[in-house]
Amino acid sequence: MEDGDLTREPQGLDRVRALRDRLRVQATLARLEAREELREDLQALEFRYEDLQSRLDAAGDAAATTRDGVEAATRLLIEELERGYARIADALES
Repeated sequence: MEDGDLTREPQGLDRVRALRDRLRVQATLARLEAREELREDLQALEFRYEDLQSRLDAAGDAAATTRDGVEAATRLLIEELERGYARIADALES
C-alpha cells in the first residue's frame, strides 16, 4: 500500500487469505475425519456391548462358569464401556 492509498490491498494479504482458506478447509475435513473416527469407536463399543450381552447370556446357562469370575469380568467390561462412551460424548460436546 502506497502512502495515502487506502484502496489497494496490503502486501501479503493474498497469502494470508489463501492460508486462511486452506486451513478452514483442513479444519472442516479434520472435523469430518474425527466424526468418522468417533463412529468407528462407537461401532467397536457396540460390538463389545453385544459381546457382553452374549457372555452374560452364556454365563447364565453355563454351570461351569463361576459367579465371581463373571461378575469381575462384567465390572471390567462395564467400566471400559462407560469410559469409551464418555470419551465419545465429550468429543461430541467439544
